[in-house]
Amino acid sequence: LADPNGGSEGEEHIRGIMAEARKVAELCEEPKERDDILRSLGEISALTAKLSDLRRHGKGDSPEARALAKQIATSLQNLQSKTNRAVANTRPVKAAVHLEGKIEQAQRWIDNPTVADRGVGQAAIRGLVAEGRRLANVMMGPYRQDLLAKCDRVDQLAAQLADLAARGEGESPQARAIAAQLQDSLKDLKTRMQEAMTQEVSDVFSDTTTPIKLLAVAATAPSDAPNRDEASIPRAANFENHAARLGATAEKAAAVGTANKTTVEGIQATVKSARELTPQVVSAARILLRNPGNQAAYEHFETMKNQWIDNVEKMTGLVDEAIDTKSLLDASEEAIKKDLDKCKVAMANIQPQMLVAGATSIARRANRILLVAKREVENSEDPKFREAVKVASDELSKTISPMVMDAKAVAGNISDPGLQKSFLDSGYRILGAVAKVREAFQPQEPDFPPPPPDLEQLHLTDELAPPKPPLPEGEVPPPRPPPPEEKDEEFPEQKAGEAINQPMMMAARQLHDEARKWSSKGNDIIAAAKRMALLMAEMSRLVRGGSGNKRALIQCAKDIAKASDEVTRLAKEVAKQCTDKRIRTNLLQVCERIPTISTQLKILSTVKATMLGRTNISDEESEQ
Repeated sequence: LADPNGGSEGEEHIRGIMAEARKVAELCEEPKERDDILRSLGEISALTAKLSDLRRHGKGDSPEARALAKQIATSLQNLQSKTNRAVANTRPVKAAVHLEGKIEQAQRWIDNPTVADRGVGQAAIRGLVAEGRRLANVMMGPYRQDLLAKCDRVDQLAAQLADLAARGEGESPQARAIAAQLQDSLKDLKTRMQEAMTQEVSDVFSDTTTPIKLLAVAATAPSDAPNRDEASIPRAANFENHAARLGATAEKAAAVGTANKTTVEGIQATVKSARELTPQVVSAARILLRNPGNQAAYEHFETMKNQWIDNVEKMTGLVDEAIDTKSLLDASEEAIKKDLDKCKVAMANIQPQMLVAGATSIARRANRILLVAKREVENSEDPKFREAVKVASDELSKTISPMVMDAKAVAGNISDPGLQKSFLDSGYRILGAVAKVREAFQPQEPDFPPPPPDLEQLHLTDELAPPKPPLPEGEVPPPRPPPPEEKDEEFPEQKAGEAINQPMMMAARQLHDEARKWSSKGNDIIAAAKRMALLMAEMSRLVRGGSGNKRALIQCAKDIAKASDEVTRLAKEVAKQCTDKRIRTNLLQVCERIPTISTQLKILSTVKATMLGRTNISDEESEQ
């Protein structure tokens, strides 16, 4: 463009830039962005054709041609800005759907409150606080106040940090101090939310099917049964309330638990199905109630009931995946202790109904623990773990029926001290069996070597050991060299005034900081991750034109892709050795995503490189 006598090579490069920009336009999610890029392409195409025509007629140095060249140069710069913005807008900007994702997005903003993340970090914090307050609403007394106080603290600190960032003081000492406090408060809030959510899951999901079974009993009552219509009304309402609690608790588990995206989406789908099926079950029950003995009405109700139960069983399994098994067992054990205490109060106050309710709750919680244990056995391929959990589960299973029988006996004669003692002994046996199930899920301590033999059994003799042979004359054994110190390559610091891509540099630093928590000696995955972090830091400079040229940018992208292939290969090897099916599946799913992202990186790097400089680059290199 600057050379009035330039040949066709420059025009070909412009056509190449336009072709790459058109690819970006095709990938735009926003129609406005796509149309804007295509409009610029049409304008540049028309101007370029006009300039080429003038140059072919020997008028390349005319005022009109020079004005056209200047206009095309400006339009190309505008096109670069538009395509860069479009590519940036394709990145996920919505708040994450699960706890870990929200924490990660919040952490990025806390680390760099001045970054232009379009409010994602603050939105993630607001989402966490809102979820915490929803959890607090179902809690009692001091627990509720404690969680609300933690929510308020995070809210206040986030607002203070946002205010400082808005005033241009996001990097000030005051901002860094607030950011540190916010990190600690966010960690406390996360822990408390997970504890509250696990307790709620333990309570609400201890029995999922009794309300629908009671509704079925009411709907199938004989036509001559007294008050059959009136009896069905509270049971239908109880079933609807129970279904609503299950759905709400499952959503909290998805939002606050440790689930991955697939599990979260699965929970959301089952909750949606439950909300659609619940009114259909109630409607089918009413039809059956009004048409006793009607086979079609009975079969329709049975079909709807079984669909609802199957869906809730699926929901329960997904909720169990979303929370830590050990925490759920701890919460269930504590709840059984509280139920036993209620039974003691019931016996002291001669309240048989209260006793039956407490014993029923204990039995349901114990059966829930058995279900969780069974699922974990099915999920694991570790024979020792499977056997330990199975033995503990079998022992727990044997304690439930005797406790129920003892509860019925004491309810019939609640003042009998002997019956009371038998019931409490049965309850404590259940508690002991639950503790053994919990212990089976704890990491096994390593086997220590046997103790040395008793010193009294050792005998000393007067025989001397043979003397050591002398060293060869003149030779001195060399000192043992010290083990080499492991040194990690330091993460490059940003130089004053240096142009970098800030989000990319942040991601690179976070990866490097995480990888440095482990030694790379003998750990190829960690070594590859550290290499990738350093390469991403270099790319953050290259994409801003801070150093190198487009050939260097493409080579850096290729190196990152190569390192990512190595990480994927090593991670798949680790997955093969993993005895936990769920963890293995999650790891392999992540491995499947890496090559796709790697390919996208190479494509976008080539597009970016085309716009950087005018250094010649072969078609073969561009293709690579």
